[in-house]
Amino acid sequence: MGIIGLYRYPDDPDSAWLGWFGIREGFRRRHLGSVALKRFEEMAISGGYRFARLYTDALNNDAAIAFYQANGYISEPYLNLEDSACLQYKTLIYKATVERSPDILE
Repeated sequence: MGIIGLYRYPDDPDSAWLGWFGIREGFRRRHLGSVALKRFEEMAISGGYRFARLYTDALNNDAAIAFYQANGYISEPYLNLEDSACLQYKTLIYKATVERSPDILE
């Protein structure tokens, strides 16, 4: 019914990056996207990452942008002149903090 993936960039060891994220059309609008995104965040926490990041584009992507924002992701500026996609359309990076909360000692 859906897919998520986690990858990392060696130059950004604190961040887990969301890849291959999607919910099959017949299963959308059932909050499964939010469940899958939370699962990705749990994977990031288990892997010791501090941040969950993803990138998307702004071209006809209002629903995805609204979804990420509704799930607590904050947009970051991004421009990579070596990435031809960035020169063709606006690329967006979103971030959420996913650090494990320190255990409270009683």
